[in-house]
Amino acid sequence: MTCHTPGPWDECRGANDTGCKCGLVWSLPADVPVASCDMRVEDNGPERFLPLGERQANARLIAAAPDLLAAAEAAYAAAGSIDLDGIVSAYAQLSDAIKKARGDP
Repeated sequence: MTCHTPGPWDECRGANDTGCKCGLVWSLPADVPVASCDMRVEDNGPERFLPLGERQANARLIAAAPDLLAAAEAAYAAAGSIDLDGIVSAYAQLSDAIKKARGDP
């Protein structure tokens, strides 16, 4: 299994935090882009883009992926020793989410 690019990730902010609108998500330790949210919509009509705010929100969500995975792994480990009503279901959901994020079968 291939591991994801190390986090933390952050949305591009441009030089001097100017609020870049490129839609790239960067791995801070590796200093490389890991995703682009500058999605073009092509439906046999004129080329169009998702609204800027939506592209930026998507970039923030993707940038949070390593942190979300770490939180899910921590909750999964902590919940493994608790057997209360509702926790068992949450435990299974966390297990599935971690597997999905990791690309495990």
